[in-house]
Amino acid sequence: MTRRTLLLDVGAAPLPALVPIAPVYGAWAPAVYQRPALAAPTALASTPTADAARLTWIATPGARTVIETAPDAAGTPGTWTEYRTVDAQLELLPLAAGAICWVRLRASRNGLVSEPCVAVLATPKIAASQSSVDDALSDINAVRTAVDAINDDGILSRDEKPALIREVQALVDERPGLLLLAQPGDEDDEVAEAVADAAAEYAAALDDLLAYLDTLTNPARWNNASDITYLT
Repeated sequence: MTRRTLLLDVGAAPLPALVPIAPVYGAWAPAVYQRPALAAPTALASTPTADAARLTWIATPGARTVIETAPDAAGTPGTWTEYRTVDAQLELLPLAAGAICWVRLRASRNGLVSEPCVAVLATPKIAASQSSVDDALSDINAVRTAVDAINDDGILSRDEKPALIREVQALVDERPGLLLLAQPGDEDDEVAEAVADAAAEYAAALDDLLAYLDTLTNPARWNNASDITYLT
């Protein structure tokens, strides 16, 4: 058998040298996968009802909501405990008359739990009403204290009048809502009766204050900031 051979004439020059190809290394390193953090629920709000607090919020998509509560400790949350986990965006939290507590929420999905949302104070309607009346009585006492301080020199000056006028107007503006609480409730409900009594006390105190201010007219009324008023 005959095999044909092809010969090529490359001339007298030497063959080109082989140039090695430089390796290209990838910039990578092994890393443990970290799941993205789960966002907490938002817009938590508490609305007082007769014997509970109505909680509403915006849930984290695809996650359940963990409700946590804590007792009130002088205006700050005490020890947090898990109340329950829900799928809804509404919860009626039972509260005894006069009781208050703090509430916060977390999102939970496939074993991953979010950081808590901003906590809110939950109160039943009676407790909220009592607080409103107590605050109003404190405001009246503050105005009385201010008038007594002014009375040191027996003159209500032009500079002192604007602040006093604003404080008294604030008391008058909040009066209609608080007077609704002065209506007696169920005779067996001692808390409701206490709120009604406090609201009635507020109404009487405000009437006394306004009646006293109405006597201050010399040489100008107490609420006329263009001139002074004598307190005697």
